[in-house]
Amino acid sequence: MENHEPKTLVNIIPQFFYRRMGVFLAIFLTLIVGLWQIYLYFQTKVFLEFHYSAVMLKLLELQESILLKSVLTSLVFFAFPCLLMAVFLIYYSHRIAGPMFRLKAYLREDQKDPGGKDLHFRESDVLHTLAESVNKVQHRYRADTQAITASLQQAEALLERLTKEHEAGNPVDSQLAKLNVLCKDMRQSVVVIKT
Repeated sequence: MENHEPKTLVNIIPQFFYRRMGVFLAIFLTLIVGLWQIYLYFQTKVFLEFHYSAVMLKLLELQESILLKSVLTSLVFFAFPCLLMAVFLIYYSHRIAGPMFRLKAYLREDQKDPGGKDLHFRESDVLHTLAESVNKVQHRYRADTQAITASLQQAEALLERLTKEHEAGNPVDSQLAKLNVLCKDMRQSVVVIKT
């Protein structure tokens, strides 16, 4: 029995995230550069006098302070946003690393005790589609395992009956046919599990 269900891709990071983050970073950096330019303009704004010597003195003061002011303002206006972006990246990476840690713990727990618990992530986590996909696979695996277990139990019961009937000298052809059908069903189940 072939599986004709369409294959779905798991989007770990939602597609809208890239667009929103790109627009946000462009606006954020444009705003920071604009604020830096405005701040630097007002810091270096000099009202010139009408006398030549006073203008030259003001220009010398401006020359000395403009480098220092530009370095200080660039540190404020660029280091702080970089720090904010680093904090955001750490926060967002935890929204990805947390689910991966939970997935690992879930798979370890399911390996020890294949119970019926589903995988769930926090509301703020990013990988909800991954949890849904893992849960679908787990449900299918459990259903297939139960089907194979039931088929094996039927085969064992049928084999015991066959053995008793054969020892008693009765014909066992019809029961052998049932056993053959059970074996074919189990083979199909194994093929489904492998795909």
